[in-house]
Amino acid sequence: MQKDLAQQQTNLKSMLAGYEVQFDAQGNIINYTNLAIQFQNEYNNLLREAAGIADAEAQDVILKQAEAAKQRYENLKAAMDSYEKLQDTLQDTYDKVQDIVDKEQELKIEKFKIQIDTDLDIADAKRDWNKFKK
Repeated sequence: MQKDLAQQQTNLKSMLAGYEVQFDAQGNIINYTNLAIQFQNEYNNLLREAAGIADAEAQDVILKQAEAAKQRYENLKAAMDSYEKLQDTLQDTYDKVQDIVDKEQELKIEKFKIQIDTDLDIADAKRDWNKFKK
């Protein structure tokens, strides 16, 4: 499961890189706000351009471009949201695995302590038995 999630994350990351999404060393998106502003500016500029055109046909072309820009942003936002959810899921999975490994180590240490205590108790019992036999 974790490998599948990691593969999905790699695929999404590659796709997002095509939109100039940048990541930090931990794989977190670092330019989310800049991309949102960039797409919003593109959309607003197209709307302003359309408003300044008297020809209805030319205006319609620009409005379609604006809607396409808006749709690209919505698709990008959905992909980034999916990526971040996947990132959180992978981190949660890693944390759970690490908790299990830590618990396993604690149990091994506890088992070792019990074995030592048992061996010491047996040695004490043998000494007491030998004293009693004398």
